[in-house]
Amino acid sequence: MKSKEQIAEELHNAYEEYSKKVGWNTQDKCKVKFKDLPKKNKEVMLYMATLVQNMILEEVRSIIKILNDKYDGAFDNKYGYNY
Repeated sequence: MKSKEQIAEELHNAYEEYSKKVGWNTQDKCKVKFKDLPKKNKEVMLYMATLVQNMILEEVRSIIKILNDKYDGAFDNKYGYNY
């Protein structure tokens, strides 16, 4: 799984790219690589990355529940995975 930092960087890059596509002019101080963002901007992207991770985890848990119900518990947590 990608780290929170990797996801945050991808979110930042996508935000800048899509902003250009729709004609949205982002702040000059944000038109930089993720590592060079102002501290507060970087923190927001890291929070967004955590949100994305949590959303994906909830979806995975839902899928596992559906599979467990369909296949009579075949995907129960037999191996200690934390999902």
